[in-house]
Amino acid sequence: MNDASKPPRTFAVEITRDVAYAEAPVGYGTDRAGSRALLLDVYTPVGADPNMPRAGLVLAHGGAYHRGSKEQDQVEQDGFRNTSMAEYCEHFAARGMVCFSVGYRLTQERPAPQAQPIKQDRQNVARGRIDVVRELLDLPPATDAELIDGNEAAFADVAAAFRFVHANAARWQVDASRLAIGGFSAGGFSAAYATYAVGVPAAAVVVLSGGMDEPDAAHYLRKGRGGPPLLTFVSEFDLPGVPARTEALISGAERAGVRLRRYHVPARPHFYDRATEVTLEASSLPGAAEQGTVESTIADFLAQTLG
Repeated sequence: MNDASKPPRTFAVEITRDVAYAEAPVGYGTDRAGSRALLLDVYTPVGADPNMPRAGLVLAHGGAYHRGSKEQDQVEQDGFRNTSMAEYCEHFAARGMVCFSVGYRLTQERPAPQAQPIKQDRQNVARGRIDVVRELLDLPPATDAELIDGNEAAFADVAAAFRFVHANAARWQVDASRLAIGGFSAGGFSAAYATYAVGVPAAAVVVLSGGMDEPDAAHYLRKGRGGPPLLTFVSEFDLPGVPARTEALISGAERAGVRLRRYHVPARPHFYDRATEVTLEASSLPGAAEQGTVESTIADFLAQTLG
């Protein structure tokens, strides 16, 4: 029995809110141009050995780049709800990790374009779900350029958050070499791009119903390039466009020589919780559980990749 399959030790969790990790421009192209602080919350296990550096996990929320927050990104669909990234942080901190829930700029804040573009195809923007969410939020239709700016701002902000935690790891008794990144939906896309496109030094990547556009996976995940181990989940009734982009990320990872595990979430829509049962589809990492819950398979993956 490996450590991840044993009942986890439960620590009390201390939460430190609104730690500033960067300042970034908003209001681009409007008369409200300025900047704002980017914030994250820290979840620390209380009572862990202060002399032993711990593994860490940086998580980014979902919300189609338009909604959700570091505190809450839960949505209901067909009677099912996803587990928020804040709740994942609390549960993994209770297991002994130091966790960080990241806030990032949303598209309607009009973040400025990145100095170095990240997305390769700037003509064909995946906007189906984004248009639905904008309508729900009573926002007017956005141009493709606005949506690309919003996507890339999220990628850059999540990368900046990871780098901030990595540079300040000793502040929270985190072993910087055992710092993982992940997220759900837009946050999962952002974690993948922050790692495999922007190049943050993550030790492992967890992507819940996210991926990369095929041109980006082809560009950044070239043969033999390598990269940190990857864990992905995609649900049976996931949102249109998610499975194809998850597959693009997986194909790129295999081409690059990235070790990975992929799990299928049966009989669920895009929004599934941490207790949902999943089944293993493929693994190049030994010892993968054939079945388990979302949380237990993440815990097993992190135990094997982070130590």
